[in-house]
Amino acid sequence: MGGIITYGILGTAPNRRIIVTWANAPLFSSSCGQIINQQIKIFESTNDIEIHLKDKVYCTSWNAGAAIMGLHNYNGTQAVFPAGYNYPTTWTANNIAWKFTYNCPTCINPLPVDLQSFAGKNEGSVNKLWWSTSSEINNDYFVIEEFIDGEFREIGRVKGAGNSNTERKYEFYDDWVMNPTSYYKLKQVDYDGKFKYSDIISINKPLTFKQNVYPNPAIDAVNVLLGFDVESARVIVRDLIGKEVKSMFLDINGSSFIMDVTDLSNGMYTIQVYDFMGEEILKDKIVINRE
Repeated sequence: MGGIITYGILGTAPNRRIIVTWANAPLFSSSCGQIINQQIKIFESTNDIEIHLKDKVYCTSWNAGAAIMGLHNYNGTQAVFPAGYNYPTTWTANNIAWKFTYNCPTCINPLPVDLQSFAGKNEGSVNKLWWSTSSEINNDYFVIEEFIDGEFREIGRVKGAGNSNTERKYEFYDDWVMNPTSYYKLKQVDYDGKFKYSDIISINKPLTFKQNVYPNPAIDAVNVLLGFDVESARVIVRDLIGKEVKSMFLDINGSSFIMDVTDLSNGMYTIQVYDFMGEEILKDKIVINRE
């Protein structure tokens, strides 16, 4: 195919410009056998977009020579173009340029909050959450939501900075940690009530290896105690070398279940239980002894 496509950012904020250049690039399709040289420039401060065409020839093997020069929105439902440069017009160009000027105040709105990070960790009986923003516009507050009983629910609020162009740091402590794995997300709310969600994060509470499985040793069945209610779970049993010997999905709808072990030979095994998100919620040792 040949040709070179390059791009770069020139200048310093807030007056940068992005320039993309096509040098001796194939026109439309390799069947044309024609090349094109052009540039597109995007200006940060004014949002102007310039198209520069050094040369553009007919390509009769593609759309019967028709061509378009212009801009359209993300899904192609709206477009702007210079008169005479829209399909099905056929045209050529030699050293021409066109500037598209931003004149739609409601088309583009700056992001209300530039969220840099959102993370957390377990600190014993509480989970600590923290996040930071690099800029804020009309930011009223943050809502902290946790996944509880099959849905995300509000567990707290933190006041936002309103308007800021400097880094802001926030913290929140969840002091009611019931599950070994907790799921959280942030809801950022503007003064006018508009809101936006962050990605979901998870925090694992260190597992405590206590007697969650009994009887142990077992003969034909074991009771597994989770310590909290779950709707469903995946159970994996591994032998001493870590090989998976049993796997199943269970509808539990409670905090415990009974597992049949008649298909396991005498020996020691590890039982692992995972929640619907794939997070480990229990790990324990079991011994099968039928002697």
